[in-house]
Amino acid sequence: MTTESVRPGWIGPVPNVLTVLRLLLALYFPFAPDAARGYVVAAAGLSDLLDGWIARRFHAETHFGRLMDGIADKAFVFSAVLTLAATGHMPWWEGILVMARDLVVAAMAGLCILRRAFASFRHMKPRLLGKVTTLLAFGWFLTLLFPWAAPARPVFLVLAGSSSVLAALDYLREFVRLRPDRYHGDAPASEGTGA
Repeated sequence: MTTESVRPGWIGPVPNVLTVLRLLLALYFPFAPDAARGYVVAAAGLSDLLDGWIARRFHAETHFGRLMDGIADKAFVFSAVLTLAATGHMPWWEGILVMARDLVVAAMAGLCILRRAFASFRHMKPRLLGKVTTLLAFGWFLTLLFPWAAPARPVFLVLAGSSSVLAALDYLREFVRLRPDRYHGDAPASEGTGA
């Protein structure tokens, strides 16, 4: 008996609901009280872990879910970095370092829009290094917001920053390999993947 055959009917939408929740938390983060922001980060990180685990465990992965998962991750990182830098929790250069992956992906998406090469961007599959980068960034945010975690801040900054730069290079290499000039408009449905 497979996991899919015993999957409860209600489990299918759960990963997408968790992803949308993370997107809403990204929108809420700048307005959250300072004392609550650490808990908002923890909730976002937990939703990131759970949506991926549930989707894989119960075979509930979809193209829409993969796309929205990436958008929610990057939206939360952008929201947290901009808010924490603006409120003096960290210098701007640290935020830019940790956002290196997100800045590169945003630039690639912009290039695809300008060239109308949307399919080449959709062909980029989620990368394990990208997910690790997101989780390390969440851990770094926690060290900025919880005094008890402050001693680990330099370690998480190095880990999150290094992972972000490596992920940026990995995404850039994959993007160059896919050659955005190769696609114009929509690709055949059979070739599409989550971003």
